[in-house]
Formats: sequence, structure tokens, C-alpha cells
Amino acid sequence: MKPTARVVPSDDCVVTIDGVDYALHEGESVTVVPGFSVGDIQLMRRFSTLQPQLDAATNKGEQIGITADTCNEIIDALSKRLLAWTWTDDAGRYLPQPLGNPVAFAPLRVEELMYLALVVRGESPGERKNGSKPSRTSSSATRTSRRRAAKA
Repeated sequence: MKPTARVVPSDDCVVTIDGVDYALHEGESVTVVPGFSVGDIQLMRRFSTLQPQLDAATNKGEQIGITADTCNEIIDALSKRLLAWTWTDDAGRYLPQPLGNPVAFAPLRVEELMYLALVVRGESPGERKNGSKPSRTSSSATRTSRRRAAKA
């Protein structure tokens, strides 16, 4: 028997821009296969060494290369673990489905990839059992949050 996939609401995928919080995927969700694969463990190791590698980089070009390589590894792992999503882009168009489709991740921000990596690990802010607030990152806002900010 295969593990039962779980649907994880993405309301807690939040970024802060100029001091304002934006919900990137409010009302949207991802469907993920639970559990850890060997690739997930390798990805966690990669995460743990990312900041020291960036700190040791001698120039911006090297930092960009390290970040791009890490994003490619994240996308490869996510495209095998995320079965589906209801995510939309900033214009409200549905994104292509992620399973086996690394290209579906191209429109995402780095912060969204990091959020999805947490979801796969069962550690998204909404899944944490300690009741902590959603984590904050920096990026652009989606259509829903921009509408809210424009009305304010």
C-alpha cells in the first residue's frame, strides 16, 4: 500500500515587502506525498550548507551560481514529491501541475521554493505543532494581497 497523499493549505506562504505581509497563495493548496526519501535527506543537507557556501563566495557571480544550483536541486526534488497544487501566478492564472514537471517551478520565487521544501518535510508554518506564526520572507506579492494593499 502506498502512503496517502496529504493536502496542505498554502495560506501560510507569507512574504514581507516594505514592512507589509502578503499571502502568496491564500486559499490555495499543495498535495504532497508524506515521508522522507533519500533525495529529501540530501536536500536537507544541501540546505544546511547553503549559507556557509554563500558566506565563503568571493563575489556576487559565485553566490548567484550557488543559489541557482541549489534551486535546481530543490526543483528536482519537489517535482517528484508534489503530486498537485492549486497555485496561481500573480495574474491569477493556474500554474502547470508540478509532478514530473520541473518547468512548472520556473515562475516561482526562491521564497516559494523554500516554503514548498518545508511542506515536503512536514514543517510548513501551518503544520508546526507549536502554534508559531507563519515565517516571513521577502519577495513580490500576489494578486490577492496586492488588491488588499491597494484598498488600504
